This record gives sequence, C-alpha cells and structure tokens, in this order.
Amino acid sequence: MNRRKILVAGAAAAATQTVVAATGCKAEGGTTAAAHVGSGTEVSSFADAVGHCIEEGEICLTHCLRRLSEGDKSLGACAVRVREMLAVCGSTQTLALSQSSFLSAATALCVEVCDACRIECDKHAHHHDECRACADACRAVIAAAKSGA
Repeated sequence: MNRRKILVAGAAAAATQTVVAATGCKAEGGTTAAAHVGSGTEVSSFADAVGHCIEEGEICLTHCLRRLSEGDKSLGACAVRVREMLAVCGSTQTLALSQSSFLSAATALCVEVCDACRIECDKHAHHHDECRACADACRAVIAAAKSGA
C-alpha cells in the first residue's frame, strides 16, 4: 500500500469515527448500530427480522460465491436471489428504522423478494447450511411482515 492510500484510509477512518461519536451510534454487546434508533428506542420485530435476514444473506452469498469460484455453478441462481434480497432488505430496514411513510410499499416488495430468495435457497437447504439459514431468515421476515410488526 503506498503512502497516499494509507493517508486516504486513515482520513476515512477518522471521519467515520467523528460521525459515530457525534451521532452517538455505537455497537453494544455484539449488536449492530442499526439495532437502536435515536435515544435508545428499540426497533420493531420486523426491522430485527430484516436485519437478521441481511446477516444470514451475507453468509449465504459468500458461500455461493466461494462455491462458484470453485466451479460449482449450481448455486448461481441462489447467489442472484440472495443479492436481490440483500438490496431490498437493506433499504427496507433503513425505511423501517426511520419510520418512513414509504415503509408499507417497501415491505410489500421485501416480502415478495424474500419469498423468491426463500424458494431458491430451499432448493439447496438439504446440502448447504448457509442456504437453509438464509431461507429460514426469509421466512421470519415474511412472518413478521404478515403479523404487522
């Protein structure tokens, strides 16, 4: 790494620390900063389910990409669906945490995309724990959305 890259990386880290300190955002006890809103208000069970789905999706996508790089093309469609789910769940979680007026529309899309991801991951769940966990997390998002949480 050259000196310029080191300086840029250091400046970025310092800026991030400044923003985190100024806003009071921090991870506590192994939870993500997204697990709390503002002054300690807890997020809904829906936002929690979406956050868990994102975590499991990242693990599943990493597994799929690793297998694809090893020549196993059977997880290609799974990787595509998980990537879509991650994009939609990420924005839906942001809208949920900010109590956006667009949350109901985002939730409907989130349920549709999570269902498609669940269907694809279920195809591989008997061979891949990562796919099973992702499918289960998608089920939890769908259930939380339907319960009105």
